[in-house]
Amino acid sequence: MAQGDWLFTVVANKLAWQYASNVQIGEGEIAILKASGSWGVIDPAHRGNCGPQGNGVTGTNEIIAPGKPEGCLLCKTANGEVFAFPESCMLTTSIPGYLYFIANDYVDTGNGSGFGDNTGTLLVEIVIQQAHVGLKASEINVVKGEPVEITHVLQVR
Repeated sequence: MAQGDWLFTVVANKLAWQYASNVQIGEGEIAILKASGSWGVIDPAHRGNCGPQGNGVTGTNEIIAPGKPEGCLLCKTANGEVFAFPESCMLTTSIPGYLYFIANDYVDTGNGSGFGDNTGTLLVEIVIQQAHVGLKASEINVVKGEPVEITHVLQVR
């Protein structure tokens, strides 16, 4: 659908799934995702910033994705599967569509500030390539000349 390279900024204080309107992953394509930067999520005035992997504390029921790390970057595929974002990953999907992103924070239930006190952004690099039978992760480059270390491979159905 949209093979190529894109950079997309995910804002920490936005309580809505964010997506790059010009980037869709099609059936038979591979999306390689890499996130960088730090943001203040989960009481940043007292707990500081974290990266895309979150702060290491498992979120409870009031968080966007319970059981996933607080403050991590979440990605949702077109079929609705949500995963906690590692430093980098590669995924394919059988359902074409957008990839959506959000900070894993607590929704304000009246006893906290929720997304209102969040600060900063993360930069997500999205590389979409046509899938090939026998393709190895070591053959895919995120930045020309610099191979990405694939930490997770996801097959979304």
